Order: sequence, then structure tokens, then C-alpha cells
Amino acid sequence: AAGKGLTLQNVSISCNGTTAAQAGAYLENASGKAVFTETEIANMTTSGFTVVGPAAEPLNVDYQGTIRSDTAANGGAVAPIVYIADTAGGSTINLATGGGAPGATVPNQISDTGGSGIQITGNAPGTNINIGNVSLKNNVQTAIAVVDDQATPKLTAGSGTGLFKQTNGAAVSVIGGSPTLAYTGPITNGLPATGATSSYLLSVANTTGGGVTLTAPDTPFIDTGNGITISNAGGNVTVDGVGAQITSAGGQGILIDGANSTGNYLFKNATILGATNAGVLINGAPGSTAFEGLNVSLTSPTAVGLRANTAGAITATVGANQITNASTSQAAVQITGSGPIDMSFTSIASGNVTATPATPTALMFDASPGTFNVTSQFTTGGSPGSISNVTNDGGTTVNLPP
Repeated sequence: AAGKGLTLQNVSISCNGTTAAQAGAYLENASGKAVFTETEIANMTTSGFTVVGPAAEPLNVDYQGTIRSDTAANGGAVAPIVYIADTAGGSTINLATGGGAPGATVPNQISDTGGSGIQITGNAPGTNINIGNVSLKNNVQTAIAVVDDQATPKLTAGSGTGLFKQTNGAAVSVIGGSPTLAYTGPITNGLPATGATSSYLLSVANTTGGGVTLTAPDTPFIDTGNGITISNAGGNVTVDGVGAQITSAGGQGILIDGANSTGNYLFKNATILGATNAGVLINGAPGSTAFEGLNVSLTSPTAVGLRANTAGAITATVGANQITNASTSQAAVQITGSGPIDMSFTSIASGNVTATPATPTALMFDASPGTFNVTSQFTTGGSPGSISNVTNDGGTTVNLPP
């Protein structure tokens, strides 16, 4: 009820092992303050913890304890472990954050195996959502889904294992709205062993503002699915920390496309070891893209290392950026109608030995103002390359090592 407080302590809520509708904590159109301590919610069939609906006054939730679910223990019911939707601005929702109170016997933990993970949708600006100690494994479609939202969700793995997913969909999916989402912790993402269609480390589409930041604090994110896709995203996207290692089973390792992709995109320490079309493809996206420590190494005979077509500003001036592209028929770098560009690579190794005026050559530029530097090593077919291996139809200053 509006304005009334709620306090629960030393409460355990468990599923009865069937698929009958069972929810752990359900706060609807609630306001005031809700405090849960030493609380455990286990194996619910509809949701572990739900906050839904606006109220006249803000809602402040502080949950200390465990929320866990495993489809092996709840009759196989696929449900979100956390569902937060349609809240009014000004609310703060803290779930299992930090290390817990001194002497606590129930650990702070958010754990979901086989369910539909954490879902955040339709919340108003000014809603702060903090979720800690996250372990999400093989969730159906998404581990973390943020849909048509304007809140500020912050999620951390903390003492949890982070995201481990070998199912179709995306580890982290953001669709629409203008949320400011941050996740810090491990991510391992791949395709399922059978029935594979697509599985993304990160998918961002149709946002109108805000930003998405994924931070790998200790070890790189690992993706053997379809990498990262950004489509018509007006909000910013950052992959931070020690970055990501992407061995894409699909066409691209990183794909940015769409005329409404007007945000700023930053990728730190991205390593791309597999793709059949392009390690990086920026297609018709007018936003700004920056790389720091980009490493592309592809063996596919059909792949371009980095391709940009009708793209906005592209920078790669920080860190040891490098491209190794084995294809004998495709360019290592192909940039058309894009820019301005300011890019510096310590080394580029291309399998393509084609010399102008024939094309494609190892490096190709067309109507893309700016500077492209190779500072240490440029090889084609294993031998030193030269300006004859560069197609430059004007606008780009290309500097090769002596």
C-alpha cells in the first residue's frame, strides 16, 4: 500500500517442486520502503522478485539475502529471477548488493540457471536499480534484458560467477528506450550444442539515448557465438576493462549498422579471432566509433579485417592496434564514404598481394577524409608491402612504415 513500510527478516520462501504459479516477492504499485534481511527465495515458477507498476510516491527496496532458481528444481518452469517493470521515477531498488551485513547467515546472491534471467522494462527516468552478486547460467533467450526502459540499472557479478550462456539469444540485450545500463563481471557466451540460430555477447537496438557499458574487470569476455551487434542505437555503447575475445561463428565479430546509430561507441581491448564477412563492420552508421587496443586476426578466405561503409568518425589511436587478415582476395582494411578517420596500427598483415590498379588491394580508401597510419609493419603475402598495395581514391592520408 502507498506510503507504508515493509520489513521482513529471517524468511525463507521455497517452491513446492511443481509448475503451479509461485512468486517469491511481488511488489505492485508499491511506495515507501521495503526492507528484506536474511531472506531466501528459491525456485519460483513465475518470478523470484518482482517490482511492477507506478505509485504516487517512490519505492525504496533494500533486499539482503539470496534469490535463486534452477529449472531442475522448479518443475522446469522458465521464469525471470528478477522482474522490474513500469516503475515511476525516484525509486531505488537494491537487490543483494555488497557483501552482506556482519554476521549474516544468508549470502547476498542472485542466481538463475535455465530461467529467463533478469528483466527490466518500461521504467521511468530517475529509477535506480542495483543488483549484485549475479550468477546467470544458460538462460532462455537473454541473461539480462532491458526493454523500452529509461532507468539506471547497475549490475555486478561480485562474488557470483557472472553470465555463462550457451543458448540462442543474447547474454545482454537492450532494446529501445534510453537506459543507462552498466554490467561489471565475467561473460562467457556461445551457441547451443544443437538447434543453434544466433547468440550474441551483446545486442543493442533502437535505443534513443542513454548508454550501455560492459566492463570485464579481470579476464576478457569470451564469445564463440555471433559477437556484438549494434543496430539503430542512438545511445552510447562501451566495452571496457580488459575487453572481449570474440571468435564469431557468424559474419562479423562487431557489427554497427543503421542510419539511427548516432551514438558514441568505444571498444577497449577487443580481440576478434573469427568472422566470415568482416572482423569489424560499420555500415551506414553515422555515430562515432573508437577502438583502443584492437586486435583482429582472421583466417577466413572471404573476410575483410575492418570494413566501414558510409560511417561516421572512426578513431584508433590508443594501444597496439593490429590486423592480421589471411584472405588473398579481400582487403585487410576497406573504408568507403566514412569519416573523418584517425587511425594508427602498429602492424597490418594481409594475405592479399594485389597491386594497383587491380583491386581489391590490402588497404582500400575512398572518399574518407583523415589519416591512416601503419607505424611498424605492413606485409602482404608475408613480404613487405608498399604503397602499390593501397587503393586510395582521395581524401585519406596514408602513412606506411619505411
